[in-house]
Amino acid sequence: MTSKDHTRLMLEWLRSGPISTMEARRRGVNHPAGRVRDLRRAGHRIDTRPTRDRGEDGRVVSVALYSLRPPRQLSLLELL
Repeated sequence: MTSKDHTRLMLEWLRSGPISTMEARRRGVNHPAGRVRDLRRAGHRIDTRPTRDRGEDGRVVSVALYSLRPPRQLSLLELL
């Protein structure tokens, strides 16, 4: 799969709810932070907060939890 494929997958997963770095890796995305960067550059609003998850070796590690924010609503004044 290409990085574009992984970026599309990340967006699909984020639309379903928050996803951690480790969960994205388990699902096959090797560099989730890079895919989130690509999505942000494309205009998607994604929040990042620290969380804890189990690493591949079973130890608890600090990772990022990504969540998609709804598109910004323009006010009436901004539309004029």
